Amino acid sequence: MNEEKLLEKAVSFCTGQGVEYADARFVSWEEESLVQSNGVIENINRNTNSGIGVRVLLKGAWGFAATLSQDEKNIIQACESAVAMAQVSAPLSLHSIDLKKMPKATGTYSSRRDKDPFKVPLSEKVDLLNALHGELIKNKTIKLTDAYLHFAKVNKHFLNSEGSCVQNSWTESGIEYAAKAQNEKDTQSRHLIGWHGGNVKKRGWEWIEEQNLVSQAERVAAEAEALLKAPSCPTKKTTVILHSSQMALQVHESVGHPLELDRIFGSEASYAGRSFVNPDMRGTFQYAAPIVNITLDSTIPNELGTCGFDDDGVPAQRVPLIKKGILQNFLTSREYAAKIGLPSNACNIASSWNRLPVIRMTGVHLEPGDISFEKLLESTEDGIYMETNKSWSIDDVRLNFQFGCEWAREIKNGKLGKIYKNPNYQGITPEFWKSCTGIADKKSWRVWGIPNCGKGEPGQTGRVCHGASPARFQNVAVFGT
Repeated sequence: MNEEKLLEKAVSFCTGQGVEYADARFVSWEEESLVQSNGVIENINRNTNSGIGVRVLLKGAWGFAATLSQDEKNIIQACESAVAMAQVSAPLSLHSIDLKKMPKATGTYSSRRDKDPFKVPLSEKVDLLNALHGELIKNKTIKLTDAYLHFAKVNKHFLNSEGSCVQNSWTESGIEYAAKAQNEKDTQSRHLIGWHGGNVKKRGWEWIEEQNLVSQAERVAAEAEALLKAPSCPTKKTTVILHSSQMALQVHESVGHPLELDRIFGSEASYAGRSFVNPDMRGTFQYAAPIVNITLDSTIPNELGTCGFDDDGVPAQRVPLIKKGILQNFLTSREYAAKIGLPSNACNIASSWNRLPVIRMTGVHLEPGDISFEKLLESTEDGIYMETNKSWSIDDVRLNFQFGCEWAREIKNGKLGKIYKNPNYQGITPEFWKSCTGIADKKSWRVWGIPNCGKGEPGQTGRVCHGASPARFQNVAVFGT
């Protein structure tokens, strides 16, 4: 029996048990990763898994069960377990879940893949990592190198009792590498990309080839060496310009997570805290400066957070979250959108077949401004430019934060000056965003793929993405370590 027939069987059985709603989701994963340290391949991992998850709503409570065995008997057992869980949960639930009806969804999504990375010989991948190591250690101050390759192929097939039947399939490819320079007093790292473990897109091997990785290694090594000789970032309040990749983290931690509606309602708390945001702020709260526009968009082709449909079967869409600095919307699922009387904006995603979907960021983007990066820099008399995240910390309601970067430059009279090491900055979320005085234009705008966003208990690792241009903020507290 093919996967769609199995899903139909599962949903039909559950509806026959009197549930208010049922869905079934088939997911298959194939993953490969290679890890190299100092020229030695430390780990090559390749695995596959697949299974079916069944979710039901009965008497206002969810029930969920999953099975990796794809035969009819085991799927029916999973259905029975899901129904039994809902029956037990219903009298204990604090709130009754009421899904608003939605039109049935049908369709498929697939990402671009010119070259299947799983068909590229392993030797070619190892040769690339070796070439990166060889280029990095030409600089004699480099004492350690790291490199990492990641690939995945995913197929999701979803069917529910309302008639929706959708399919998402994609390929992921990503890479990261770093050089560590060392002398008798200090060690400094410089990454190609930085904090999020590789610049991952829903593309094939061609994405790895397009980045001209070896040609960038000389710069990465030279910047690691330069950091050894650089003074620490000064301690003061000043203007800060953050590189696009650091802005991706800023959006992720201080906009994306606080606007997850399950976190706002308190269903997500113990893993990464709640949120200072509340539903009544929608339409009135000044979250940022008027020049700031932040959008949920899970439709940009081939980006890591892009999908055709979420795991509620809701089509991907583009929705304003912050418009001219004012909070407009939240990241929602069908369940949580119904609590505030809005339609879902397709953010309910499970990490695999054996997990319930939870609200994820998919794609949350800082929209580009109307000034070139060069003009943004030229119009800054005094400040510090920072790029490539090194550390981050934010409190359990997403208000007070502190971020560290690998690389900083003095800004003096509109020009980049001396290099600083160990730069850090801190702030309070709305005050920081309201201090934004400039955002670079579309020419500097880039989407960053992040494959390791953690959430939920049991834990789930989400794939998300953030587009951003460099942005400027005034009166920011900065310091070195």
